Amino acid sequence: MASPGIPSPEEKTAKRIKNAGELLVALLVAWKTNLLFIFGIWFCWHERFWRDPLYRFTCPLLLFLTSLPMLDRLGFSFVPFLRRLRGIGRRR
Repeated sequence: MASPGIPSPEEKTAKRIKNAGELLVALLVAWKTNLLFIFGIWFCWHERFWRDPLYRFTCPLLLFLTSLPMLDRLGFSFVPFLRRLRGIGRRR
């Protein structure tokens, strides 16, 4: 007997496969940005960015900026997070 609010295991599996497919398509569409992201990780590690104050700021910023096209393709939005933060700030 299935409950109306709980998805079946088949539905969960289908959703997981769909999400994996969307991730693969997003990786293929944004391949140039992904190569830049991988190169950025390698460069920051090779240059040991934690020793230089300029690299400590720019490396995480560049890695974040190169991840934005992938997040956009997957439909991720920072708006709810920012609204929640803004709401927390108003309560004080």
